[in-house]
Amino acid sequence: MQVDLLIIAGTSLTVGPANTVAAMARDDCVRLIVNNEPVGSDLGIVYGDTATRDIYCEGPADESFLRLVDALGTILGAIHCYADLDCRHYSLNY
Repeated sequence: MQVDLLIIAGTSLTVGPANTVAAMARDDCVRLIVNNEPVGSDLGIVYGDTATRDIYCEGPADESFLRLVDALGTILGAIHCYADLDCRHYSLNY
């Protein structure tokens, strides 16, 4: 699979064939796991200090992605959506 970043979010990675996608990514592909708990260790996803390409973002997907958006410096785009596009169902506590 020719991707630079694979985002795995809100899944137990127990149901196939979707759970095979993590293993299909190239060895140099960064895998971002966004989930309430670590998943996919049996599929080769590595957590902790020994992880070289896997990044774990713990928590509910919606909250985790808002944290990631903030960290990437694109919170202004989310605020624009909130103000202009009536996306008021999102909670932006900044």
